[in-house]
Amino acid sequence: WTLGLALDNLASTIAWNGTVERTEYRVTAVEINAMNDDLDNAVSDSDTTYAVDGYSTSLPRRLRLGAARDTGRLLLAADYVQGLEDKAGASLTPQLNFGAEWRPLGWLAPRAGFSLGGAMGTGIAGGFGLQVGFWQVDVAVMNRGGLSSADTRGLGFGLSTQLVF
Repeated sequence: WTLGLALDNLASTIAWNGTVERTEYRVTAVEINAMNDDLDNAVSDSDTTYAVDGYSTSLPRRLRLGAARDTGRLLLAADYVQGLEDKAGASLTPQLNFGAEWRPLGWLAPRAGFSLGGAMGTGIAGGFGLQVGFWQVDVAVMNRGGLSSADTRGLGFGLSTQLVF
């Protein structure tokens, strides 16, 4: 068994104190129709950049609790994520994540998982790990937002490679 507890971003901030600028874009269009051959004159655009004072942004704080059981050929894992504030990257709605990894041949590890709750809602994931000698490749895909096409908010893809000694 492996158990974990983490508090993400407890005291972290990003300071934007270098050359900080704000850019405004404006697009104005007069009457546009299919008969208008001169679209360059029908649409005008401009942009203006201003220097602004620096500022800082705090990163979203989250509490994570996890447990995993590894039998050698099968790994089962569960993760509870609780955002401590409602910001991008964290939600006050709890999230439960479940995953499994099966190692039928030692060098090939198919993986599957699903997620409930949180800011993104329900999602399912699949992928695999491949290890050839010291070289390891991990590939994954996950839908976000729901199980039906009407609820899905997009797909997430992951690909990594590393040397394992």
